Amino acid sequence: MEFQRLKVLLNLDFTIVFVKFVTARILHFVTEQALIDNYTERTVFMKLRLTGVLLLVMLSIVIFAQSQHDISVWLLGWTNEMTQVAQNIADKQFTPQAGITVSLEPLAYTDSGNKVMFAMASRDTPDIISCGGIVADLALRGGLIDMAAFRPGEYAQIEKQLFTSVMGPFSFEARRFALPSDVSCLVGAYRTDILQDMGMSIPTTWTEIIAAQPKALAQGKTFAFMNFDEIWAAYSIITQYGGQFFSNDGFSSALDRPESVEGFLNYIELFTKHRFPKELAGPTPFITGEQICYVDGLWIYPKISLTAPQLDGKWMVGLIPGVERNGKLYNGSSPGSVLLGISAFSKRKDEAWEFLQWFLGSEVLSEVAN
Repeated sequence: MEFQRLKVLLNLDFTIVFVKFVTARILHFVTEQALIDNYTERTVFMKLRLTGVLLLVMLSIVIFAQSQHDISVWLLGWTNEMTQVAQNIADKQFTPQAGITVSLEPLAYTDSGNKVMFAMASRDTPDIISCGGIVADLALRGGLIDMAAFRPGEYAQIEKQLFTSVMGPFSFEARRFALPSDVSCLVGAYRTDILQDMGMSIPTTWTEIIAAQPKALAQGKTFAFMNFDEIWAAYSIITQYGGQFFSNDGFSSALDRPESVEGFLNYIELFTKHRFPKELAGPTPFITGEQICYVDGLWIYPKISLTAPQLDGKWMVGLIPGVERNGKLYNGSSPGSVLLGISAFSKRKDEAWEFLQWFLGSEVLSEVAN
């Protein structure tokens, strides 16, 4: 292990300079010997050529040794700044500890699907692929390894620490094709100053919002819903009513169940009957006061805090509105996470698994977040 660490930590630029230096010294030595021993020109040439071949072999061995311990990682939705922070932490902590160098690369949402699919089709993939909803497609087509089978004991220990609600997208029967690097959910942003003027506190149910919507519209304002992805908005309300997209077998649809139909109809009526805006223009209408509330991801807080400091004390983040059933409030939302899977085409699966275990530890993720 110590030898592996030495090979990884050996800077390649230094190695090249060192080899050049050694080459120059050997050439100088051979030339001097030729003059002393009165070698023929052909003999000198043969010695020089042999020396060059030996040096090239030495350099190739060093480069090959380093490349055998390199792994590459694509991180979906990460900015350049976030990636650089994680890269610095990995260089300082993981590489000296494990003897494995890591190359982290941000992967934008806009082109992630095509980039990952093309990489899979060509079998030229990073060792660790970060993906969202397409993890099932990649897994069913043999693009990701089954981590539960690859490292059953270690994976089982990690799985005990996970929220079960995030495991659906990367699980099938006993197989597990990824690990979440984060957990997210939908939250609501509420203009508490406007709600107070309307004689309201932060609403906890859709019934409260629907009852207040005519008054809001009369004042030139409106309640709003989703500013992210319509399918997850629909999923949130469908599950609040007790419905689901899929049955437990993972294949048959559950959208024809009465609870699912009721949830879907109530979701649609927010826009057709109660005149919620069908399209949202980011946080601007919320900041100007045209929209009293809207729903987005956890990033809603830093986004509004940084772009609208004038709203300090006039708004709050809270749970999304819910549905009362059988005397209980159901205001859950669709969970989400950025998933990390090991490519089936990776030649360094062991190193990739070791990195995932380190990277997904609470201490490392906290340090990256901070």
